[in-house]
Amino acid sequence: MSSATATALTSHLFLLHKTNDFSHRRRRSSCRRPIVKQSRLHLVKSSSRLKEEIKVPPPPAANEWGEVPASWESIPLPPVTAAKRVVLVRHGQSTWNAEGRIQGSSDFSVLTQKGESQAETSRLMLLDDSFDVFNIGVPNLDLVLCRLKRREMKKINRIIYGFWLLLFSLDDLCPLIRSKRTAEIIWSSREEEIITDSNLREIDLYSFQGLLKNEGKAKYGAAFRQWQIDAPNFNIDGHYPVRELWARARSCWTKILTHESRSILVVAHNAVNQALVATAIGLGTEYFRILLQSNCGVSVLDFTPDPEGGSPQICVNRLNQTPSSPLGSGSSAGRKSSKRIILVTHGLPQNDVEGRDPSSADARMNILAMIQAQKTAELLLDVKVRTIVSSSSRTALETADAISKVQEAADCLGADCVPRYVESKQIPGLDVDSILKQTKQDMAQPGWLRGSEDHVVQALWDQSRAAWGSLVGELSNGTSEGEDVVVAVGHPALNIAIMGHCLNLTKEWLGSFHLDAGSITVVDFPRPHWEWRDPVHQLHSPSRPVVDPDHEINHR
Repeated sequence: MSSATATALTSHLFLLHKTNDFSHRRRRSSCRRPIVKQSRLHLVKSSSRLKEEIKVPPPPAANEWGEVPASWESIPLPPVTAAKRVVLVRHGQSTWNAEGRIQGSSDFSVLTQKGESQAETSRLMLLDDSFDVFNIGVPNLDLVLCRLKRREMKKINRIIYGFWLLLFSLDDLCPLIRSKRTAEIIWSSREEEIITDSNLREIDLYSFQGLLKNEGKAKYGAAFRQWQIDAPNFNIDGHYPVRELWARARSCWTKILTHESRSILVVAHNAVNQALVATAIGLGTEYFRILLQSNCGVSVLDFTPDPEGGSPQICVNRLNQTPSSPLGSGSSAGRKSSKRIILVTHGLPQNDVEGRDPSSADARMNILAMIQAQKTAELLLDVKVRTIVSSSSRTALETADAISKVQEAADCLGADCVPRYVESKQIPGLDVDSILKQTKQDMAQPGWLRGSEDHVVQALWDQSRAAWGSLVGELSNGTSEGEDVVVAVGHPALNIAIMGHCLNLTKEWLGSFHLDAGSITVVDFPRPHWEWRDPVHQLHSPSRPVVDPDHEINHR
């Protein structure tokens, strides 16, 4: 990930010249598809906020949208011939989000004022990406997926540095206004050809759609409880919604990866974006709610060709970068979070401006690293940090010191009414410089751990296991009441490996994630769930708990 600031974490995308041949082909094929005729269910809501009778269209059966495979794993990812970037964005806050109402693939909510503001912030974040376009030679956004009615499709031959292509997700008779409006704000004044994909609709929750959370508990009892604690095996109206969602998401990758575009923007929904991330890197339905996507959260996946022509290599470059701070709310997907581990990646030393030289750990931070450390410290003012632990490298110690000073000045800065006391420690398990000196890989490249030497990966994996245990133990030593936050400052490679343990993965997954200098990762432990979030937005992934096997894992 990039820095602790949202703009610094954004990826650099290059503009790609397009022709509109593909647009013609897709539009013609889309128009040949018959309109799905759907029946309407009449539901009367008892909520004081929704007393009138509403007509709720049920989700289509699997055979109406196309057969849903029995297993998402049976759908292979197609090979790519060139590097491809996919940017996922969830819609802004909707009226039903604010009410705590279950939306599913229904379409009765619209964006709130806050949701509109979130979408505007995401638009600015993505505009910043394109501004850097010519600096690093990566494609810019030329394809957007979101939701729109077929009758609103139109061909516009407007050239913006070439032909742009806008891809929307289709619900023939049930367009989802919340994602459509988000896409309109993000895409602003651009006018593009529209292509649709029905599989990008939100998870189908059938009879649950439209219910408030408390109504679900009262009306469905055990079934609603299973939805909360065992979603992959949850069954309603003869369907397994999460299993269907995973199969749908995996099938979306076929369309996305076989398209000629080099960079694709998907504007969709929380659950479907979770499933897209998970199925891309091979995580099953047990990771539902572990890769949560916040309103207008941005996730970035990079696909590179496999040398042997097989499925592409995949790296999660960013996960759930949100328009606002990931720390300020104090809750995670509605679950109160009293305990947190925040992984901070220290900046680069003066003699290693690109992060390629692990032997430079004893040098002072460069100017950019100092700025990153200060920005991280300011971001962490939103939480009261109890303990800061770090490796013994000079850059880690300087970063930890910057965070500590800002925390202890919280009263002077107006963030708290009293001074904060922060305990600072060094943990030997966070030192990985001796391990990294043994690799010949370019550590500045995303996914570099995938091709690293076996002995380096194994040593890093073993040490990170001990480090993760130490961090959880440090958190367990804190108070059982109120907010408890532990900050750990270390090398990007170590934090990636800790993320792997947090997600209960194996070392073979290390190349699937990337962290840049100056990034942070937030691990939340909501009660009764553990959740792991990647802050300023990188990976949001809860892990399977190591200290309490009775807890469930939830990733945001």
